Amino acid sequence: MRVIKFVQYFLFTTLLYPVFGAGAAAVKIPLHEVAPVGITNLKCSEAEFNIKLPIPERWRIKSGFIDFSYVNSSALLPQNSRLVLKLNGYPLAQIELNPLAPEGKARVRLPGELLDSGYNDLTFYVSQHYTMDCEVPCAPELWTTLSLDKAFIELEYDMKPVPLKLSSIPGFLFDPKILPYGKINIVTEDGSQESISLASIVASGIALRFDYRQVDFNFSKNIMPGVDNIVIGRKEFVESILGDSDISIDGPYLQIAHVLASQDAPTGRTLDNPAPNGTAALIIVSGNNFEEMKLAATSLAVLSFPFPDADRVDITQVILPEVTPYSGKSILDPGETYAFSDMGFSSATFTGFTPEPKNLPVRLPADLLLEQNQYADLYLHLAYGAGMRSDSVLNIRLNNQLAAAIPLNNPNGAVFSDYKISIPIYLFNNGDNAIRFEPVLTPSVSGRCELIRVENLFLTIFGDSTFRFPSLSHWIGLPKIELFFQDGFPFTRWPDGRETALYVASADDDTVGSALNLIGIMTQKIGYPQLRLNVVIDNPRDWKGEIIAVGDIGNMPEDIKDRAPLKYGSMVTAPYPLVKSMSLDGSVPAWKRIRNYISGNSEQKLALADETVYMEQTGGLGEGQGSVMEFQSPYQSGRSLLLVTAATPNDLLALSRALGKTSVQGGANGDLVLVDFKDGEYNVMSQTLGNSYYAGNQKSGDKLKSLFNSSRSAYFVLLVLAFVALTFSIYYVLRRNRSGRVGS
Repeated sequence: MRVIKFVQYFLFTTLLYPVFGAGAAAVKIPLHEVAPVGITNLKCSEAEFNIKLPIPERWRIKSGFIDFSYVNSSALLPQNSRLVLKLNGYPLAQIELNPLAPEGKARVRLPGELLDSGYNDLTFYVSQHYTMDCEVPCAPELWTTLSLDKAFIELEYDMKPVPLKLSSIPGFLFDPKILPYGKINIVTEDGSQESISLASIVASGIALRFDYRQVDFNFSKNIMPGVDNIVIGRKEFVESILGDSDISIDGPYLQIAHVLASQDAPTGRTLDNPAPNGTAALIIVSGNNFEEMKLAATSLAVLSFPFPDADRVDITQVILPEVTPYSGKSILDPGETYAFSDMGFSSATFTGFTPEPKNLPVRLPADLLLEQNQYADLYLHLAYGAGMRSDSVLNIRLNNQLAAAIPLNNPNGAVFSDYKISIPIYLFNNGDNAIRFEPVLTPSVSGRCELIRVENLFLTIFGDSTFRFPSLSHWIGLPKIELFFQDGFPFTRWPDGRETALYVASADDDTVGSALNLIGIMTQKIGYPQLRLNVVIDNPRDWKGEIIAVGDIGNMPEDIKDRAPLKYGSMVTAPYPLVKSMSLDGSVPAWKRIRNYISGNSEQKLALADETVYMEQTGGLGEGQGSVMEFQSPYQSGRSLLLVTAATPNDLLALSRALGKTSVQGGANGDLVLVDFKDGEYNVMSQTLGNSYYAGNQKSGDKLKSLFNSSRSAYFVLLVLAFVALTFSIYYVLRRNRSGRVGS
């Protein structure tokens, strides 16, 4: 056990968290945790790839390094083929691309004086040639591949003192540019439902300020040196923590101060030791009663503008905007028309032989019922240059699938306004989508040794282009844990969490800290603070909305454990799916194939569902393991319950932090997710075992349609009834005609 914890501590402190020395701090982090990078191919005679390197405002960078590897074509000429690394436009290194040694590694120094607070441009530029004579600019031999998925960034820095101004909270303290993640300690006077509710509001607001950067919350009764602390409590508790009797608290109250380093701390700084005096913040959230403290906590949660320029403030009122369902971060309202600029796509100009494509993000509600016979419309305002060859084209991809193309075949150039492109909506995904614009620009002059000019090779897509998605019903089959990690659905159907109860099964520090970490994940996914989330510490049997249950398995109510797809207890009912091929040549009875076709099950689904072995056994979750399960609430039909549990509160806290990792979120789907986080590694296993159910809010005219879309049984019943009605109609007409003929 001690060996495992030592290995975890070593990996944590050397690779994933700042390592503090006597003079400065340092961090070494994989590049893919800093920016969305992977294996990158640079093609043609010249190309470049740009990365935004974040530097937080509270760091003063002394120096840095980047380590990466590359492979270049063995057909290149070394005398005029170069890989250049630039920082904010300044060349840092030139690497000769040698065909005799095509694989290489580079370690390039990043000067501290060139790294400013904010997002810095780190550019990989390549100039590569295969002949000294005339060459085809985009010959297949011209390529260099960068292995940025295995690259590392090292930064050495000093911490700046925290300004004693509340205006420093949204940008200086809670900054998404902090690497590798944020760490916050929340201090309350007890583990009551009121205290946890206030901590949840504060944690949600802090997570929102960190945006996409993971935040690890710690919940305790004492100040933790070396990190930012939030103290929540009445005047007496604040005074007992600070040892200061001069605080005047007459109502909702916010104040910022410094966390002082302990006088007994050892020399230097480590993960558990204090930061220098003045570099860690202490924020006080106080009032004379719960309502006043809630008002102060809400004020802290919504601080997003650098104001006020004072160290303390008394609050009299907070007026929150009205919210509607499905109004989270960047989620489109179907039926409305949006300008590209409002969707995060400003006017973009593509130039040269191989212009870098650009994405238009399209985020749809998670439960939108995508039908087969409707279209989303793009109305493009674009212009392209003269002198291009007639096979130039603008390709449009939806989620990496070619969806449309616009010919750029006018040799005199052209300008289009409201150029309409219609895309079937069944090609879209619920949640995040990307419409990708990929121009292919070819010069009209391409003969051997002819002068080729590229200044005319341009295409501009203007930001006043528009996108419209048709109005659709909200209806979806559940459970789908992947939707929780997409935008918190269904627990954030209302973005402020008003229809969701957070059930904290035990009030110990680790369990409450786990709940705060989950709140942080939900907040960042939906992009709105969970100001109306209902925190409960008693069995939520009377709650009729969605429920998130957090706690070790021993403290979970039996009615929740009994409904879960994986049932824990003294004897565990464990599922073991057996997958085998099932041919259609008679090994499956005909009646069974017809039954499953009518019910909508394929043969593979039949194998997965019918061939699952359930074994009743001893044992369950061990150390370094946890599980996430989603199923229909035992207290309300059509509502969901998310159960996050582990064997001990300590493992539960580790699980909640693991769930903040993108690698874990990407592997979570179905209704059961098992996470093994022993030895600093994350292994994720997902299954779908339980019963499905439907949720949503359909339009009255779409209910019958969705019934037939979601149930083949209903469709076949309708078909049979229609056939019977048609038969009787034909019989009636024939009988009447026969009676007429006989009578005449």
